[in-house]
Parts: sequence; C-alpha cells; structure tokens
Amino acid sequence: MKNDPKCLTPILLLGLLMDLLLSGRAVVWTRLGVATALLAVLLLGALCGAVYAAWRYAGACRWLRLLFAALLVLAGATQLLRLNALYRYAYPGATSLLGIGLAVLLPVLYLRQEGALAQTGNIALALFGVGCLLLVGSTAARLRITNLQGAALGPAGYVGALQSQLWLYPEYLLPAVLYGKQKKENQYPPFKLPLWGVLAGVASTLLLELLFGAALPSIQNPAHTAAAYGQLSVFNRLEWVQLMLWTVAVVVKLALYLYAIGGLVFCYGRPGPPAATLGAYAGYGVAVVLLAALLQVFSLEVLVAYQEEALLLLAVVILVAGGVQCGLQKTKRQR
Repeated sequence: MKNDPKCLTPILLLGLLMDLLLSGRAVVWTRLGVATALLAVLLLGALCGAVYAAWRYAGACRWLRLLFAALLVLAGATQLLRLNALYRYAYPGATSLLGIGLAVLLPVLYLRQEGALAQTGNIALALFGVGCLLLVGSTAARLRITNLQGAALGPAGYVGALQSQLWLYPEYLLPAVLYGKQKKENQYPPFKLPLWGVLAGVASTLLLELLFGAALPSIQNPAHTAAAYGQLSVFNRLEWVQLMLWTVAVVVKLALYLYAIGGLVFCYGRPGPPAATLGAYAGYGVAVVLLAALLQVFSLEVLVAYQEEALLLLAVVILVAGGVQCGLQKTKRQR
C-alpha cells in the first residue's frame, strides 16, 4: 500500500475524537466554545502546518526522533491507564492493569502493517459513529433546551474555553512523521484535524449541557454518566457501549503509535511505509505496560497535563531545529 496521506486519516480522526469526547477535555459551556472555535482552529492549524514543514528538516536528527518515540510510548501508557480507570469506575475490582494491557496489545500484533491498520481504522471509525448515534438516541428523551446556560461570563471564561480547545494531542503532530516524505504539494492538510477536533468538542459540550445543565462542571466523568443514563430496548444502562468504543479506540491508537515509532526509529530513511518487527512490537508492549504500572501511582489528570506540556515542548523544539537546519541548508546553497 502506498504512503498516501488519506490512508491513515480515519485512525487519526478516531484517536482525536475519542480523546476529545471521552477524556473530559471539553469546553464548559457551548456558547463559549462557539465564540472561540474559529480562533482555536486557526491557531492549531498554524501550529500543525509549521511543525509539518519544520519536520522535513528536523526529522533527520536521531535524538529528536527518539524523543518523539518516547513521548508516543508515554502517550500509549497514558491511554492504558485511562482505559483501566474507566473500567475500574464502571466495574470496581473486576479488572487489572495487566489484563487490560494484554487485551489491548494482543490485537496490535495484527495491526503492525499499514494495510491492516488502515482497514481496521475505517471499520473502527464507522463503529464509533454508530455508537455515538446509539448513545445520543438513547438519551434524547432527557435532553432539555432549557438546560443551556445564558448567564453573563467575563473575559476569563472565553480565555479558559480557548485554552481548553487548544489542548495538544499526539494526533495533531503525527502527520509530520507519517507523511513527512510527501512532496510539498501533497502534504497533509494542517487545518483538517484541528477543524474536526474543535467541532467535535463543541458538539459534545452541547449534548452534555443539554443533558446536565448547570450541574455539568461538577460531574466527574460526564460522558460515562451520560452513557449510564441511556436506555435502549431491554438494556437499562448503555455504559458498555462507551467501554467498547474506548477499548477499540485504544487498540487502534496503540497500533498507530507503534507504526509511527517504526518510522521514527526502525525504518527512517528507508523507502516504502514503515513496519514494526516482532521484536519492536514486543519491546513496545513491554515498555507501555511497565511504564503504565510505574505511573499509576500518580494522578491521571496530572499525567495528561504533563504529556500535553511535553508535546508542546516537542513542537517548539521541532520548530527551532527545523528553522536552524533550513537556514544552514540555504547558506550552503548560496556558497
């Protein structure tokens, strides 16, 4: 299969949408998200475009590629911890971190190749859409237009909404690695993922606000609580739909991270799409599970915040390194 920018787009969208909808990183009130949406898309798109362009020069640095790969391992461990926390919240004492780790990492063995990953991504994204429609339809009777909040908010509210929408996820930076070899005219559109991400955040906020109203900020896990409210046919609670969607998403996200690590560490500079070997897969799986076991003593919110800061720092380093390398190449050409 060719290294086509459209090939892995469903997986990038799935990972981004699942993070936005189920991680709790949503704007508090809908009107704030609508007011700041355009600016958030422009800022995120500009950052993504600059990183994609800079990576064409900075990607040759081995240490920078290793740093990117290490952050992807950290992101995989964070996803595993978040899934474990969700299962413990739904079924206390019924699962373990090791069991969940094995359950999500075993399918990654099949998804190491680009073809299998791309096909599975299309199916998973379709499943995600059906699951979302099922959840929304099952809670439709509880949605109230009167729950929309209309109280006056100061500048601090809009600043907070913009900061929430500018949350940096690994999927925003991954096209730089996945499609860095593309010609300039065929590079991945930098505004595509930010646009989908911001729109999904606003849509999820609207639905949650219609359901919970003024109580939304005080709910610990709004998406899971909303799923628990859902009723369909003989099923009185539909949180199992969310658990299924999240599990599938984590499997696909971990496979995508492994695929990107293969391009960063094992197959950089080689023609054709990267493919992780069995040894790389085993090392990746062990690293993710061990790191998750070590980090589970820390707060998940703190880990996610540190991950976002690390990704932002990585983006800055890529921009600086790419700018310096580009300047050096132009200087050599002039001489």
